[in-house]
Amino acid sequence: MTDKKVQRKTIQRRCEALKALLDSLKGTMSIDRCLSEVELINGSANRCSDDELDALSQRLSNLQGSWRQTPAGDGEAIISPSRHEKFLGHIACAVDYE
Repeated sequence: MTDKKVQRKTIQRRCEALKALLDSLKGTMSIDRCLSEVELINGSANRCSDDELDALSQRLSNLQGSWRQTPAGDGEAIISPSRHEKFLGHIACAVDYE
């Protein structure tokens, strides 16, 4: 598998994990806007050129970074250390929580 295929697959896996994380928060916050952002990035990963993957991966990393500061409505950030471990910790090449 080429590096770009691995990068594309990693973006898609991160998006799927983020969708699962957001689904777990349905009772604590409105997830519609967050979910649409993840779905847009995931869809872009399916159809963008290899040259656009780095920017798309950075966009996803920036989104994850902002969610580390965004309250989920339950006293924790959307991506708290425990949620990161549960939903994103298993993904190779995923951005570390720190």
